[in-house]
Amino acid sequence: MMNIFVTILVLASTIVVMMRCINLVAHLNRKMWFGHSYMFGGFSISIALTAGGSVGILFGWDQAPAMLLIGFAGWMIFDRRSNS
Repeated sequence: MMNIFVTILVLASTIVVMMRCINLVAHLNRKMWFGHSYMFGGFSISIALTAGGSVGILFGWDQAPAMLLIGFAGWMIFDRRSNS
């Protein structure tokens, strides 16, 4: 019973992460990016790694936690709102 609860919780968390990533990708525009181009590329890759890592954790892939962690770290490093 507890395993089903954890699976549903992981599924719901994956949906939340995926919706946020899809929302960001839909509004991501190179022409509207005011930072350096390497930051745009790094931020784009970070979004992809975050989405892939969340889906990978849901399916139990071995490298998924590393992908998720690298994606979130890149998100924090390359997000232009956090660099003042």
